[in-house]
Amino acid sequence: MTRATIQRLPLEQWPAAYRNAWRENIRRQPWNERYARRIRGGVECWFGFAGGDLLPTPDDVFAYEAALRQRLSERTAIAYIQHLAYGIQIAAPAGDWRWLVRHALDRLPRPVPPERTPAPPRKRRYCLPVADWPASWREGWRDVTGLASASRYLHRQSGPTADWSDSYRKRIERGVGVLAAFVREHDRPPALTDELVHECLDWCADRGVSGQSMGMYAEEIHRAFTLMKPGLDLGWLRDLVDELARAPAIRNKAARIVRVHQLQQKGRDLMRDAGRRPLTTETALQYRDGLILAVWAVRPCRLSNFVALTIGESLVVSDTGASIVIDKTKNGDGYTACWPPVLFKPLQIYLQLYREYLRNDRPDDKRLWLGRDGAALTAGGLSRHFGNLTVREFGHRINPHLLRDCAVTSIVETDPREVLRASALAGHRDPRTTDRHYQHATSYAAAELTYDLLAGYRMPPAPKTRTRK
Repeated sequence: MTRATIQRLPLEQWPAAYRNAWRENIRRQPWNERYARRIRGGVECWFGFAGGDLLPTPDDVFAYEAALRQRLSERTAIAYIQHLAYGIQIAAPAGDWRWLVRHALDRLPRPVPPERTPAPPRKRRYCLPVADWPASWREGWRDVTGLASASRYLHRQSGPTADWSDSYRKRIERGVGVLAAFVREHDRPPALTDELVHECLDWCADRGVSGQSMGMYAEEIHRAFTLMKPGLDLGWLRDLVDELARAPAIRNKAARIVRVHQLQQKGRDLMRDAGRRPLTTETALQYRDGLILAVWAVRPCRLSNFVALTIGESLVVSDTGASIVIDKTKNGDGYTACWPPVLFKPLQIYLQLYREYLRNDRPDDKRLWLGRDGAALTAGGLSRHFGNLTVREFGHRINPHLLRDCAVTSIVETDPREVLRASALAGHRDPRTTDRHYQHATSYAAAELTYDLLAGYRMPPAPKTRTRK
């Protein structure tokens, strides 16, 4: 095509198949009337340029773009190509027009994001590492955990911490590190006493530490010194841990529980709305958020495992389905689950279209969840973004770990006998750990059970009698 003049071909003069498809499909689009006229104008210009019955091909689009640039500014010519890319999907929905959408978006000047340097790890000011503990504590801890042994593997096999995961060991070290920081700052002798622990907790409270966190610190100190000083009487510390555990919670976790079907439905709504709109960075991020919300609600992995899902490694995708295979979780066990079959098609769309658009020709590290700049999401970034998303959609913040409570609560509400299945879904070794989560559903399940029991013993109403005078 070498035409230099472009005249619009009105909708009434389009071929009947395209005209009827346009009138039927335009009603389903959430566009306002003004924007719909722009899109239709882009298709009218193309049909006027092409002669009325020719669908776009790559060579023809390049010729059309050159003709537009002869008469219009570069920015306006790009807008016409965009309108054609979105409008031709309405007039000829049977064709695959992703190449045209990509062509139109590639014409937009997109700034190259700067290379993101990871932030240095944030250090806890009031927690000392093992190397800075008092000498007696440091040596005792290394003897218990095997850090001072020449053969660390053989020592740990016979030690009391042989079945501890690295994350749990670091958690115990955190509590003792807080106590060590208090000893150093106040120049106290490293002797574990009732007065020392209470003053340390007061020091933590002055720093804004919550009561629940102080209870965990006391429990970690008790666990560590029970192993390091087996002959020391720590009954007073055990009583303190129990007292702090009975303290009322500041936050009402049960009030923030959202049922799984509500989370998944909201995720589907987000994906459906993004699929109806033109492909942009915002719609790609919205589709990604909807998929995260829908799949995370029914596969409540821990944040560190979910954000690290990698295509071909921890996420195995085939032509008929996908599987999540995590080698090691927080408790040291593996986690294997099938990708929800109802969400397999949305996963394919995300991988083929939206993830490729977000990647924007950056080196592909196969991480599943990408951010606005095309880099993989971090755990902190996903946690903050997920909290903001739930605030916007549900009116209150749901942190990623609360999703596990939501999943377990939903299962137990459906059938209180499914506690073991809920424990397996959450990846807990001990069902007592799950008990802390499904207690949110106990009142609902008990109320329904009580109603059913009482219904069988309900007395029939007394017969009506009328007294005649």
